[in-house]
Amino acid sequence: MRHVLFALSLAAVVSGAPSAQTPGAQQPQPPSPTGYQDTPMQPNGKWHIHDGTRPQPRVVKPGPFVAEAPPADAIVLLGGGTDLGQWQMTEGGGPVTWPIAAGVLSSGKGFIRTRRDDFTDYQLHVEFATPAEVKGNSQGRGNSGVFLNGVFEIQVLDSYDNITYPDGQASAMYGQFPPLVNASRPPGEWQSYDIMFTAPRFNGTTLAKPAVVTVLHNGVLVHNARPFWGPTAHKQIPPYEPSNAKGPIGLQDHGNPVRFRNIWIRPLAGDEDAAAKSAAPEIIGSRVFDWTTFTATPNKTGAVRRVVQAPTATLDELEIHITTLNPGETPHAPHQHPDEELLVVKEGTVESLVNGELKRVGPGSIIFQAANQLHAIRNVGSVPATYHVIKWNSPGMLRIANR
Repeated sequence: MRHVLFALSLAAVVSGAPSAQTPGAQQPQPPSPTGYQDTPMQPNGKWHIHDGTRPQPRVVKPGPFVAEAPPADAIVLLGGGTDLGQWQMTEGGGPVTWPIAAGVLSSGKGFIRTRRDDFTDYQLHVEFATPAEVKGNSQGRGNSGVFLNGVFEIQVLDSYDNITYPDGQASAMYGQFPPLVNASRPPGEWQSYDIMFTAPRFNGTTLAKPAVVTVLHNGVLVHNARPFWGPTAHKQIPPYEPSNAKGPIGLQDHGNPVRFRNIWIRPLAGDEDAAAKSAAPEIIGSRVFDWTTFTATPNKTGAVRRVVQAPTATLDELEIHITTLNPGETPHAPHQHPDEELLVVKEGTVESLVNGELKRVGPGSIIFQAANQLHAIRNVGSVPATYHVIKWNSPGMLRIANR
């Protein structure tokens, strides 16, 4: 994961001569931390998040690398050519800018994710290679990540003879659980993750079952049906949200050159899911959503208040949240999606992209964005702007009505 970098002033001292810096010389990077003791305790109370004193997993040498061809029912996310049609940049949703050649995708600037964002339970195969030339240490060496449903990270790292905090080493459930063993190959060699993931279940907005993952690293079992405590993050464990029940597959940019190839996924539908899909969904009825009960969660552009995300009698999904934007901020680059939405401005002045034109509106104004139309919004005022977002989709409305 990303670390806060502090600028260090380094003086070059030459014995018997005044201090000087050779023009054009690159100053060495400070070593990355190998653990923390100032982070919150994990939910079980045993270790700090990223605790460097936690026991290191024992090393197990994996068997020879064996390429896994996609099964007949797999969705190939990254094949042998240069097609990146299954992927998009996470920020803004544009075409992927990472370089690709002969089926090998090299990490570049910015995170990427699959265009499909409704994966739930699945088998996922990923092959990766950290740089052959060893640079850096700990989290600064061959760092990337595979994100399940967009928020649960299985860490990618060069963990061959490289000490770091155990819950951040290769194949760790980042910030939560180290792998059972360290099955890493040497730098530059191709490695594989085989991941069996079960998405979290919710009753309305209440967590019913946590996300569960089984992981094989280079064919060696490193997590056995282990539940996540919540989404993964640096130095924290955020709470579950209903939106975690489905999502995309993501790959992380951490500033290290990591290569990927042969990525495929098999969506799964077990007996439990088949029964769930055959049953009517839990439909919300009439209710009042009290403003005083909403918790404002700060983010980099302001804050968000989650209200509800559930089906109704006529909608497959109704999602309501309230966004506060700081002056000059925008929550996302211009994008589009199949949902329709209403935005009701509560306070402040915003500028919205509607039908290719920028419209400036204030409190009491209502903006409707049709499905699959490019749209964006920005706070153009001098004070925070707050607006309600009401989103819905109903492709299955007739199926629900005819049950």
